[in-house]
Amino acid sequence: MAKLINIDGEVTQVQPENGKAFDYKELQGYIGGSIEVVPQFKFSRKVFLVDEEGLLKDLEMNLIASGLISKPLFGNVLVLDVEEWE
Repeated sequence: MAKLINIDGEVTQVQPENGKAFDYKELQGYIGGSIEVVPQFKFSRKVFLVDEEGLLKDLEMNLIASGLISKPLFGNVLVLDVEEWE
């Protein structure tokens, strides 16, 4: 199950509308902009997504998500299982 990690530290479990995989519009809704896949090797079965313009939009650093993969991430972060990635 996917987890949305908000800048304020709130973590919410979310599911795709179709019950299987998220579509692009759903992902944009959670992230708040254009989607960027964050390269990471710590969690092999997870996909980390952020707003690709997070720095340009001056979004705050997401401390919880950044700590998970030891990489600075800005704005809301959506963490999916690879099976939920379409």
